[in-house]
Amino acid sequence: MSHYKSKVCHSIVTMVELGGVPRPNSGVGRRVGGPKRAQNFYCTYLKMLRVNAEPKGLDVDSLVIEHIQVNKAPKMRHRMYRAHGWINPYMSSPCHIEMILTEKEQIVLKLEEEVAQKEKISQKTLKKQKVMAREKIQHQINANKSKIIIIIIIIINK
Repeated sequence: MSHYKSKVCHSIVTMVELGGVPRPNSGVGRRVGGPKRAQNFYCTYLKMLRVNAEPKGLDVDSLVIEHIQVNKAPKMRHRMYRAHGWINPYMSSPCHIEMILTEKEQIVLKLEEEVAQKEKISQKTLKKQKVMAREKIQHQINANKSKIIIIIIIIINK
């Protein structure tokens, strides 16, 4: 994670700027609202990934998020003790975060010769080429069979 990305994470956590989060229609005035807790987990997770990438020899500044997936985890059950002996469920909703980072590939331009060599072939001509190749293989197999038969006949006659 570059210095800029870590600054953005920190600014969202400290509510300096809003990171692309829809704001409620009423009741918030000029205050910034954002996913502070979720962003905090996200920042710590990215820092852990950065620390894990360094010993593997990856260039940390060129890492790109290739895959990210969040799945529901089983709810954790607790009790909330209320007045008059009542007990309410107090359930937390954890999640499993799966994130894969890879190094950004450098763009390599193709040579014009390679692009020019590649021509589009219609389906009809592809079918014809396949049939011709099959017939050629069948012809070679039949020729080999006849050679084997001739050799066997010669051996038997001797």
